[in-house]
Amino acid sequence: MPAPKDLDPSASLPALYGVKLRKLRVRAGFTQRGLGDLIPVAHSRIAQFELGKETPPEDVNARLDEILEVDGDLVDLWTHIRRTPIPDWARKFVAYEARTNAMHKYTAHSVPGLLQTEAYAREVLCHGQPWCTVEEAEENVAARLSRQSLLRKPQPPLLWVVLDESVIRRPVGGPTVMREQLVSVLEAAHVPHIEVQVMPFVAGPTPPWAARSPSCRSTTRRTWPTWRRATRASWWKTGPW
Repeated sequence: MPAPKDLDPSASLPALYGVKLRKLRVRAGFTQRGLGDLIPVAHSRIAQFELGKETPPEDVNARLDEILEVDGDLVDLWTHIRRTPIPDWARKFVAYEARTNAMHKYTAHSVPGLLQTEAYAREVLCHGQPWCTVEEAEENVAARLSRQSLLRKPQPPLLWVVLDESVIRRPVGGPTVMREQLVSVLEAAHVPHIEVQVMPFVAGPTPPWAARSPSCRSTTRRTWPTWRRATRASWWKTGPW
């Protein structure tokens, strides 16, 4: 079996959780498989928790806390992770986003967050994260809307958005919410530093990875292409070009 990967607990809250969980498991004398059998979850899930790649569901975390006899330590840490409005991976992306002078986004499912209205954002986030409480959902909405201040800076970045036709046809939150959102997109398209285009269905197929693949360019002409899914993202630096 390969040696466990070293994990920097200061890298993120999930990383801190992973390091702590591994130490507690080893101290208690469990293997990943043995601990997983007691919960029960697959030992590969335990490995993902310890690598900071996944945070356990609330019930699984409670069982881990109970089995490892840590008197609520894991429960407290889990609660702190859950209450963070912006995940660590998203926080890093937002930090990169704030340093850009140009952004390019193609979306196939929803209006990008930088152009969402409050009501539309609430619908998208609540449906995408149905486990959140009302309070948590409102925190997420506020966090998303706060990113839009980037476009109101004295020297805002160029934002080039390509929307798949399905984005403007898929109803979100009812006619009133959708109408408000489409009007907002039209108004944004008249702002000098924002370009909005719609890719019609007749354009044919697009690469599946393009559905959520924004890229950012910094003042040093470095780019950060990203790949995202609902709960995680990957990005890499390129350039200068």
